[in-house]
Amino acid sequence: MVNGCMVNEIRVFIAVELSDEAKAELRRLHSIFQEKPENIKWVKPKNIHLTLKFLGNISESRLLEVKSVIKSAVLGITPFEIVLDGLGVFPGENAPRVLWVGIKEGSRQIADIAEKIESLLAEKSFPKEKRNFRAHLTLGRIKHIKNRILFKDFLHSVTVKPVSVDVSRIVLFKSKLSTKETVYEVLQVFNLTG
Repeated sequence: MVNGCMVNEIRVFIAVELSDEAKAELRRLHSIFQEKPENIKWVKPKNIHLTLKFLGNISESRLLEVKSVIKSAVLGITPFEIVLDGLGVFPGENAPRVLWVGIKEGSRQIADIAEKIESLLAEKSFPKEKRNFRAHLTLGRIKHIKNRILFKDFLHSVTVKPVSVDVSRIVLFKSKLSTKETVYEVLQVFNLTG
């Protein structure tokens, strides 16, 4: 056992990659919030993806099942666009823990793919998510807010540029945790071809 996981296990998730323009907008939003005194652990914009399913540590032998599920889930789906839209917090503004950017256009298509992946994985005995899927990009995890009312007002004052992202492929990523940073490696790409 190494770092809490079996040696033959890998940490994986399924996601949509973002465009350079979308990452630039996320960097802009980071810079706006970093002017405030709140304690937020930021996700590096280069590491932000639209996660469809986080699987965590799985055995390498189960990777074939995951790949088969993604291939089935994207079958017949044509490429489409998503558009960034607005800021929000989970679980809610009275007790914010996660700061996120929402998705406007394309959110239904993304949710359909995520729900199909979830359902097909459940058929193969992978654990189901407890919460319903909601398309979002996590900007950071909120550790402490000095003044919730001021933070809420500031949150509502920030405008997200409606950047569009072409969704033409779904990616299976491997996540490597280290003391310095998390590194993502593409394991396989699944093109949307319709």
